[in-house]
Amino acid sequence: MKKFSKLILEAKKELWTKHPLVNPVDWDEIFKPLIDHIDSNLKANVPPPGDGIFSSRTKGALDELIDSITEDYSEYFANVIYDGSQESFFDAYSINTNHQDVLDCLQPLSDRTDEVEDYPQWEWGCYVVDFSKIKYKDLDELIEDIEDIHLKLKMLKTNYAIKISIISSTINILESTTNIDSVIKSNWKDSWGKSSNDISLFNNAKNSGIRVFIFNKETIQVGDFN
Repeated sequence: MKKFSKLILEAKKELWTKHPLVNPVDWDEIFKPLIDHIDSNLKANVPPPGDGIFSSRTKGALDELIDSITEDYSEYFANVIYDGSQESFFDAYSINTNHQDVLDCLQPLSDRTDEVEDYPQWEWGCYVVDFSKIKYKDLDELIEDIEDIHLKLKMLKTNYAIKISIISSTINILESTTNIDSVIKSNWKDSWGKSSNDISLFNNAKNSGIRVFIFNKETIQVGDFN
């Protein structure tokens, strides 16, 4: 498992916002008071002739401790509490939508391929749906599908991102994206960086596919999907 310190937002790390999977009682009664006590008595914050007690070494040890505690709680939740259902994962990260409703929104993509994989990404705090081995007759047909699922997902009032992997790059469609046609076409480039409408950049690419991320922006553990 990757260190959570590599994944969580720097702003969150500085403020030490509780991770969604950490027990709230333990956080409020044990860990948060310890954090507050050390932070308020750092020598760096209360320089001489103040009464600072704790060194930067102690602050570093605290950071590592909170990272480790977060990982432990997350592993415990994934291995012990999690019942195997997507709904259980959605509840854990407060993703306020229904798993089946998400799949219904993505039906235009699943109709085109049997290579569909959906799974919870515990470290990031998002639900992922991967579509591979999709073939389109032209770029406009692909854009039509993306516009369709984008509109349907927006109706769920959840946070989401769509990544389209082509031969040379990945194109990101966010829930705030408005002109999808323009975004896709302006980023549809061959390996030499030349603009093109050639659908083979998607159809023939070894690792091409469409990946959809469903999350709650308040509990997601990565900065963004750009």
